[in-house]
Amino acid sequence: MPSTPDQRQKVELQRCLESFDDQFREWRVRVTRPEWCMHYSQVQVATGMLEGLSSQLKVSLESGKDASGKPVDLSRVEPVVLSAWRVWEAFRGRLSQRQEDMFRTGLQAADELAWAIRQRFAKVLGGAMPTEPALCYLNGGVSPTALVRGVPFAEEAVRGEPVQMEAQEILRRLPVPLISLPWTEVFHAPSMVSIAHETGHVMEIDAGLSDTLASTVPVAAKDRKWQAWAKEIFADHIAMRACGAGFAIFLADLLAPLKKARKLPLPAYPAEYDTRMELCHAALEQMGHQEKAANLRSEWITLSGELVIKQDMLDKAAEVVRALGQMKVGDKTLAETVDFTLEDDRKVQRIMEDLRQNPSRIANQQATHVAAAAACLFHEEPEFFDELARTQDVQQVMLRAVEGQGRRRAGRRVDFRRFKTPSPTGTGAVEGIFDRHGDLGAQLALELMTMKRRQAASGKRAPKAREQVPSPASKPQ
Repeated sequence: MPSTPDQRQKVELQRCLESFDDQFREWRVRVTRPEWCMHYSQVQVATGMLEGLSSQLKVSLESGKDASGKPVDLSRVEPVVLSAWRVWEAFRGRLSQRQEDMFRTGLQAADELAWAIRQRFAKVLGGAMPTEPALCYLNGGVSPTALVRGVPFAEEAVRGEPVQMEAQEILRRLPVPLISLPWTEVFHAPSMVSIAHETGHVMEIDAGLSDTLASTVPVAAKDRKWQAWAKEIFADHIAMRACGAGFAIFLADLLAPLKKARKLPLPAYPAEYDTRMELCHAALEQMGHQEKAANLRSEWITLSGELVIKQDMLDKAAEVVRALGQMKVGDKTLAETVDFTLEDDRKVQRIMEDLRQNPSRIANQQATHVAAAAACLFHEEPEFFDELARTQDVQQVMLRAVEGQGRRRAGRRVDFRRFKTPSPTGTGAVEGIFDRHGDLGAQLALELMTMKRRQAASGKRAPKAREQVPSPASKPQ
């Protein structure tokens, strides 16, 4: 006897649902392997978030009734499953970028840097902090961006097809923080200090500091308008406490051209670029780096022109920095939780020298120190990073993180300049095409950044290739 359309449709939909379960099983096995284990908790929470919807659809398909007891509309089952796939793609696609040799090491190093800062808070707060760390990924934005835990997030876009209502519920709360980086970030190590700023946004939420921060900054400044700037001030402050002068140097290169062009800062930032930089310089002073702070203040004026702020704003910046250092994180202050000491600065100087002479001998160094060293070395010798191999050295060093703090061992180094393209008629023709594109992509990105630096250079200093970016985090939330 021939089967009915309903019977055939039911079998097809069962296979549709099973494909979802197969995908989850594959990823859960994958994150038990050493090279993927650092993403274990992220995959667990993302797949767990969607399993409830999958289970509900299975029950409805078997019983023929939906959750309200009404006959199930089989025509809606597949669109709902595909909507759930689109939600899953928001995570799967970002995780899968690590499968490409071109991006793997850079993304792992970015993860390591964000993890190193997170661990400072985790040591103080323990189980009071969520388990899942931020997931770094690459996209076409010109500025790094943090999407913090618990906010609405977007699914995979499909033109003309809205996400089904059942999946829309899942989109209301992001379960894993996301940090997006420009595609070129993995080819230019000195820019990695910007990740420390984005991690600051993530830590504000994960460490439960939002309410305290909202009152601390305007009270210390004795000015209500500072409350609107509190989140960005805090993110800069965390970056300073993690990377020291390296972040201030990076930020000055981004902001000086904007100040000289008389472009206004975005509303989420202090109203003058001078104020934002003074908050960084004051943080260096508070951590004991008075001479370095004085030198960077002088250099900021050389880069951007005379200060446009008055003494009262300088005083407010110092008070805000002092108050931030005394904010409570569990039973400790922020200054006790994250601090960049004089000894940290000496470690950065040693890493810089080793990067110049023999990067392979650098081991057991914190990722934050390595990122700071790359930024400071670029400040002194911008031409040092004209070769992609220099950035690869920094990334490899970052993956040899200090014992007990790193999440993985350094992986195989991939040198894109050494790819060979087989003959188009050879057995490796397809692979050769992709290798050639990888080579060209990496080299073009490097050449573009080099060209922009040289065009903008004045004397020894050379602003970064992304000098048009308004800040390390133009869209922090």
